[in-house]
Amino acid sequence: MCKHILLISLLLPSLLAGCKSGSSDSKAPAGPPAPPPPAQLAATAGWKLDMEQFSLVSSVGADWAHVVSFSGNHTQYRPVDQLMVATSDGTVRWKKRRTMKVYGENVPWSLRTAALDTKTLFYETRYKSIYHMAVADGASDRSLGNVFHFAPCGQNLFVGAAEPYLWNPAEKKNIDIAGLKPLFEEIDVLVSPNFPATALGPDRVAFRTQDGALRTVSCSQQKELWQYADPLDRKDWSVDLPLSGNTVLVSTLMPPFLPRAVVQGIREGEPVALPGTLQAQMPVSLTGSIATFLSTEGLNMVTLSGVDTTTGETAWHVELPIVPCTRTETFHVCRNGKNVFSIDLATGKKTLDQDMAVTPRFITAQGDFVAAATTDDKFTVMNMRENTVVWTGPITIKTASVELVQFALARPDRFALVLRTLWPDRPHLERLYLHSFSPAEPEKVLQVQLGKPQESRVPARIGTGERELNLPVWVHGGELYSAVDGLFQTLDIARGTSTNSFTLPGKGPVSLLKVRTDGSALLERADQLVLVKARSGIAWTAPLKDREIRQVTSETVVLAEAYALSALSLTDGKPVGPGAKDLKSMPSVRAATASRIYFNMPDGNYLLENNEVKKVKEYPMLSVHPADRDWLVFTKNESPPGKGSWAAVDADSGKVLWQKLVTRTPEVVGGAKDISEIEPREASFHPASWVRASAEGFWIPDPSHRCLYLIRPTDGQVTWVRCAQRLGGPPVFTADGQWMLLPAAGPWHEVGQPIPDGTVVEKNLSLVALHLRDRHSLRLYTPPENFSVAMPVASSEGSQLIVTVYEEKFKNQKCFLQSFTLGVPKESPRTDR
Repeated sequence: MCKHILLISLLLPSLLAGCKSGSSDSKAPAGPPAPPPPAQLAATAGWKLDMEQFSLVSSVGADWAHVVSFSGNHTQYRPVDQLMVATSDGTVRWKKRRTMKVYGENVPWSLRTAALDTKTLFYETRYKSIYHMAVADGASDRSLGNVFHFAPCGQNLFVGAAEPYLWNPAEKKNIDIAGLKPLFEEIDVLVSPNFPATALGPDRVAFRTQDGALRTVSCSQQKELWQYADPLDRKDWSVDLPLSGNTVLVSTLMPPFLPRAVVQGIREGEPVALPGTLQAQMPVSLTGSIATFLSTEGLNMVTLSGVDTTTGETAWHVELPIVPCTRTETFHVCRNGKNVFSIDLATGKKTLDQDMAVTPRFITAQGDFVAAATTDDKFTVMNMRENTVVWTGPITIKTASVELVQFALARPDRFALVLRTLWPDRPHLERLYLHSFSPAEPEKVLQVQLGKPQESRVPARIGTGERELNLPVWVHGGELYSAVDGLFQTLDIARGTSTNSFTLPGKGPVSLLKVRTDGSALLERADQLVLVKARSGIAWTAPLKDREIRQVTSETVVLAEAYALSALSLTDGKPVGPGAKDLKSMPSVRAATASRIYFNMPDGNYLLENNEVKKVKEYPMLSVHPADRDWLVFTKNESPPGKGSWAAVDADSGKVLWQKLVTRTPEVVGGAKDISEIEPREASFHPASWVRASAEGFWIPDPSHRCLYLIRPTDGQVTWVRCAQRLGGPPVFTADGQWMLLPAAGPWHEVGQPIPDGTVVEKNLSLVALHLRDRHSLRLYTPPENFSVAMPVASSEGSQLIVTVYEEKFKNQKCFLQSFTLGVPKESPRTDR
């Protein structure tokens, strides 16, 4: 795809408001002063340079222009070449094949470059690096790595790495940014990689963090100034943060709907609504009267909520990053990089907060303790209630290295870990062991092999990450039980012995399905379902041939087969009613309680209740079964209060001056009277989404991309609007601050006014100059037929400005660079009112 780039030399003429005439002693009566003539501007064409691909100028120096060429088409652009062009005659000084960074869909105007001085230039690559590049020959060296983006910040450079910092180019020195305050206590301040940093003047840079906050730092003070966050922001990039005077315009894009998890069964007749979608991979737990739920609503974040089951009210909730976590009866514990933290499920307060010297690669917890396996092959046990490290050290069994599988039993005086021995050259020798020791005397270790695997069986790693494990090792009443490999064992961790053992029926590995409040455990072994009682043997068994386990409720286990559903009682293993037979297909069970089974078939959703099958409209997404309870979870979508919002924020203090919620858009194109009727838009290329600012206010195209609005910074009111047939990509401003240069297809007209008969309606984008004070427009350049004009990435600070013109074809576009000189015209150019 090709676009045409115009190189413009700006002459800043002195425009006279008028001249005095007549003598001072004239006796003629003085009439009203004549209005000043409209300011005029013309573009005189200079050199022309053909290009192979669609190209844009990213920045301009005293005698050079940095140009980037793209491959692809209107659906996807990719930067491939960098060129340095002489502004005097269009000579290409050098050309390099490189890949620059672009953000989201707003290519190519999301390019980021910055001139360091007259000799070097910074630019971003797609591979998380920032380079120095010599203007003279394009030679570069890697300057900064593992970064997402940057922005000029006074004499320094703001660097958006995972943890942001300032960089002094002269001394090549990092400078820490002070006072980065977490939006949520549990989430570190980490830079969002997909939102480019934006310079708000010479001393301020705005950037976004993964918690959704927009933050501004001062380069001279080297600290965070303020932060702004909207709880309903869907965290998609809207392209600009325009600054008019000392006011920043911040847009919020709201989601199309707000997901809600509605839980039935916590309180009779009163469903409990939670934000987001409930996450099924983390079980619902019950700690006293507090039920804990994990739900997802935003980007890279989850909400952990504690609901009081006696009142149905949310007792607490915390926002957490989406990181590996596990849970005990009393704590929710996660690892985030080198940090391990825990949340007390009774209060929602953070208790454990430990930054480890070595990154943990796996954690498992039991009771008040968490064990971490670190990347240096050592193990650490921490007390989550007291926020202390209890023990750390290596573990080996029979000279073999081991991996941590599960924290089996944790008491203040003794720990028991389930470990797997690793024999890389002899995997058939891998075994599971119970490793028991006292933190006071860690050298006195007791080890018990769990189960008796066949030599030919190679056990796979149990579980994935820190999610719920189905390893058949459980605790009840202070006793530890194991059914690994079908060998039931009651284990004495103080003596390292098995006090009771027997073999379960069936063959093959065993999975733990549920531990009931009375200590009995439901196990699955190949084609057998077994309920074992604590200390007293097998309660009952049931065959599973041709049947699959779908749900385990408080009182039943739900089984599905080819064309039938059935339920067995957990008390005696006998069928609960006749179930459902002669179904049309294999049922897919979504949720169940002790008396109801919800299932799906190709022709709809069904409910089995009281031995009757009936079709239903309201269908739960899942069921959860904490302790001996059954709760149904429904997902409902609520409409947000608006489509988006705008906020005017003071650039120094972060104080919100006003905020407007967009609830509707006008029926007439260009008919908005207030910014609250102009919907914020996500960064995109077709049509290019942009908002710009000048001393007069904020310039915003409407969603139709036909009408241009001027918004007053003090209150968000529309002070001026004109419509064209089509607006193009982002405009730029002349260095004198008098003109906006933008691509537009005419004719311009007032809202609601008809276009005069015979007026030519343009299809392609011309170069138009809009005077910022009196708001009259001039067409400076009309491109060749089927060609359109596009502007450069940024306004020029000097006398040079580069814009783009391109052939409007989907593929194989022609393009060229064209230089222009701006100045007072000898003849008045065409004016569009």
